[in-house]
Amino acid sequence: MSAQSLPIHPVTNNPTKAWEELRRSQKIIKLNVKTPQTPPEERMLRFVCMSDTHCLTSHLQFEIPYGDVFVHAGDFTRCGSASEVEEQPEFCNWAFNVPRGRQCLEKWEAIPEDTDILITHTPPVGHGDLCCTGVRAGCVELLSTVQSRVKPKYHLFGHIHEGYGVTTDGKIIFINASTCNINYVPINPPIVFDVPIPPGFSK
Repeated sequence: MSAQSLPIHPVTNNPTKAWEELRRSQKIIKLNVKTPQTPPEERMLRFVCMSDTHCLTSHLQFEIPYGDVFVHAGDFTRCGSASEVEEQPEFCNWAFNVPRGRQCLEKWEAIPEDTDILITHTPPVGHGDLCCTGVRAGCVELLSTVQSRVKPKYHLFGHIHEGYGVTTDGKIIFINASTCNINYVPINPPIVFDVPIPPGFSK
């Protein structure tokens, strides 16, 4: 374990159980967001976020709104191949998984600390990761990395379709931008937000 490495949670392989312990010290606030109806202000950069379209973009039940930056957080194909998708934490024996714990943490340790907007495919445990079965599918080490080391302003992800929506812990805004619902119908609209452009920069 490197000097800066975070510890592995004792029950990292059971995120539902891990969350029961972690939630005692966590703040979860659900945010209701609406797509802006006006263009962004001059010094604002607009992000339009989607995920989990699963080759169904021709069946979208909405128009993609204007934005400066378009983000897709993964699962844009139906089955995919190694060259089409990135690794994500192990879940349901699906393809291109990384075992939970040390191997996942090694991926998260590569995230730079000066990241303002983090994009992963998998959610962190506790945010947008609750499956319809009542099981949590998020990564415990991803949550600890995001909250204790990286501390981005926004964390975008998808993967768990029924977790669509926006939450915050009071410091970080967590966005599950899954376009498809649990029945693989692309009904969830993109999530849109604006961020200030730093001085000295322009669009």
